[in-house]
Amino acid sequence: RASSRTSGARILSSSRQAAGGTCSSRGFMGRHSKPVHPRTYSLERSLALRTALFGKFRHEPESNAYRLLNAAGDDADGFFVDAYAGYVVVHVLEEAALAQAPALEAALASALDPIGIVRKRRYEPTERGRVSDEIVFGSKPPRALPIRHGGMPFEVDLLDGFHTGLFTDMRDEHLRLRQFASGRRVLNTFAYTGAFSVAAALGGAIQVTTVDVVAKVLDRAKRNFAVAGIDPAAHHFARMEVIEYLALAKRRRWLFD
Repeated sequence: RASSRTSGARILSSSRQAAGGTCSSRGFMGRHSKPVHPRTYSLERSLALRTALFGKFRHEPESNAYRLLNAAGDDADGFFVDAYAGYVVVHVLEEAALAQAPALEAALASALDPIGIVRKRRYEPTERGRVSDEIVFGSKPPRALPIRHGGMPFEVDLLDGFHTGLFTDMRDEHLRLRQFASGRRVLNTFAYTGAFSVAAALGGAIQVTTVDVVAKVLDRAKRNFAVAGIDPAAHHFARMEVIEYLALAKRRRWLFD
């Protein structure tokens, strides 16, 4: 095992002989943290990839909301880590991973210097749609945090909820919708906070109808229209079960493209 230092975080490397060759792995620890299991993180590699895709953290030109670490895909079993406009959200997916969270957070703080880090214990729901979370580094984010998503202005809420209000893995789909929405009538069902609706409206849709049964998320969808510079009153919002709305649209012969 050897160690080196990067931005205040120690990088722990280890290797062992395996059939047919040598298997190497790396882990990270902060100045005051215990070592992480060496199988866990390849943080430098993962952050370098995100920098190549989106730009330097806190200086991204088009999208400043995206996934930094994707569980096993980034050798970070038990964690999702997301970036949101200078904040970092660490999603702990299982209780067994919780002991490793402080070392990961310390390494992220050293490498990125975020405004704040929120830890969400996804395995520990407190009530429907909510999970336990805490601020483990820096400042508490505002409840309505402005972000850029493929150049699209939007707002997220990093606190309390199981989700933040935006599925960042839909970025390419939102961009694709903007490309062919012009002049069309668009129906967005199970709309949540309206990302597809906003994308369609920004793409020039003549009418966007946003349907969800939850009043709170529809209110957030209307706010996201306003954040993007679109008048919500120029479009339609329906608080209904989707099946009921589709039946109503059929009876009234409402057509969508």
